Amino acid sequence: MSPIVWPAGTRSWLNRKKIARFSSRNARVALPGFGMCGAPGHPVFGEHGEIKHLYVGQDSKRRGLGRRLLGAMARTLRDFGHSEIALGVVAENVPARAFYETLGGAQIGAYTDPGPHWRSHNLIYAWSDLDTLLHNTGHQSG
Repeated sequence: MSPIVWPAGTRSWLNRKKIARFSSRNARVALPGFGMCGAPGHPVFGEHGEIKHLYVGQDSKRRGLGRRLLGAMARTLRDFGHSEIALGVVAENVPARAFYETLGGAQIGAYTDPGPHWRSHNLIYAWSDLDTLLHNTGHQSG
């Protein structure tokens, strides 16, 4: 089963608060994971296509879903003309950082996200070789 990727332009329906409320009210429904990507939304990303959200639920971790989601978003961004991609991750999220590094992500910078609810120190990970990333995530590079 291939992940479905919605580019960031479809963002209006994808509201994490609504998803969290839905999940908490419907305990039998679990959201395995989701991702969202698009054009860079902040100057720190330069011209890189941006992975805006990559979420894998606790019960779905270590099953390859994050790898498949990242690969699907990398392919989507490449199809939209981006030759490089990047994402921001909270510096304290060591498991996510290890995941990105395992897949060849290189730390290229940092920024502080003021956020709507809290401030966070974030690191920027980028991939300049999308063919290798696509191969490492199980997606054909052609």
